[in-house]
Amino acid sequence: MLDFLKQLFEDGEVTVPRDVSGDMESVRRLLIFTERIWREDWPGTAPGFDVDAAAKAAAVLLTLCQATAYRELDEYVVSEHLERIGLTTSDSVSTHYSVDLVLRFLPQVFQRLSRTSADDPILPLVLQLAKAWPLSSVGMPDCAPEALPEVFRDSGLLRVYADRVIRVADQQRMSVPEVAAAVQAALGPYENLRSKCGLEHFT
Repeated sequence: MLDFLKQLFEDGEVTVPRDVSGDMESVRRLLIFTERIWREDWPGTAPGFDVDAAAKAAAVLLTLCQATAYRELDEYVVSEHLERIGLTTSDSVSTHYSVDLVLRFLPQVFQRLSRTSADDPILPLVLQLAKAWPLSSVGMPDCAPEALPEVFRDSGLLRVYADRVIRVADQQRMSVPEVAAAVQAALGPYENLRSKCGLEHFT
């Protein structure tokens, strides 16, 4: 997993191992090191970092990448593996922040699976995760929350969420009033950004 994460954080292109082995303590150190750099660009004060949650998110993402690379891994095997990892939903700001360090790459996994087949049986598992972790799944279809979760009362989380919504012009998420307000605040007086972001019809 260590080499997988190094490649992921360095350039987003990975070689997916069939079997996972290695020193988990080294994985944890890499996650801690990466988060320290990542938080420097976080708006305001970043939440506390939960390395255990991030490590589980890393195992989840690796499992999904394995499912895209090794098609003999059917949805039942993948589902059982995800259950063993035990990444559960949470109302903690710290957990959403920590998980996002790795799961922000979830949309790319979804896109790759979607290109293979719209009926890929792994896709429902990806969408289930996407619904549980809305910060990490901006831009993915059919998983936007109908109302803004309580966790986004954190101003930093909300700002990052709004920035991602703007970047990918996620119209479904912008239909939520609280998200619309956050997007308006993020755009500020820069009306010229609307057309660049595909938001010219958004008010």
